[in-house]
Amino acid sequence: MSFPNQFAENTAVLRAALKRGIVDLSMCFQLPASKLMKTASRSTVPRATIQNIDQNSQALRTQIHTFDRTDVLAATHDHVIELARITVPEGNVGHVRCVEQYMADSAGRFYASASNYWGMPYNETVPINELIWLFRLDNFDGSWLPQFYSTALVLGNFRAILPGAPWWDLPEFNGIWYPATHRKGFSGTIPSGKQLRMFVYMPSSSQADYSWRLSGRLTARVQSELCSEARANTRFLQ
Repeated sequence: MSFPNQFAENTAVLRAALKRGIVDLSMCFQLPASKLMKTASRSTVPRATIQNIDQNSQALRTQIHTFDRTDVLAATHDHVIELARITVPEGNVGHVRCVEQYMADSAGRFYASASNYWGMPYNETVPINELIWLFRLDNFDGSWLPQFYSTALVLGNFRAILPGAPWWDLPEFNGIWYPATHRKGFSGTIPSGKQLRMFVYMPSSSQADYSWRLSGRLTARVQSELCSEARANTRFLQ
């Protein structure tokens, strides 16, 4: 039985590499020629450490949500309405980037969030300050709950009927501090397995002269809480 001459094979490979100028002659006694060919053929182009980087669980996923404008509501009743919601599945963290408010009279007489009112969160003659905007943290099990809405002649302690608990980053406020499309810098977090829900309380007294239509929108980024980037983003992301 005859065996292939490995020396002759290596010599042929080395000669071919030398002829093409891809092998340094000073290295020919340090590595077998076959390994030299593999070393010389390696690409110097940087490669991603993972495949399908766009599907990486560490990536930031944007959520933008609104329930759209409310209908024209009965002026004789108090109302509590859910305006927007951001959901954060278990094992993730949410970074709230933007809060937006919209408020307008259905008859077109006053638009509290129009551009000429930017930077003017209060109004001395129009009762927009009687409305209260609220944020609540509620458990999220993966199911999408119906939009919350409650109305009564007098709601009384309306906070007691809201789901979840007050959001510590921004429990509630009144006035148009975050007018729609005017993206002020905002930074807040939503913990794993929770949903952030934005509400507005509209008493009947605020509708004595105006028929309000309201809306709110939340923008956030959701990311796996198991990666080091999530800890940094919770501290610095704006």
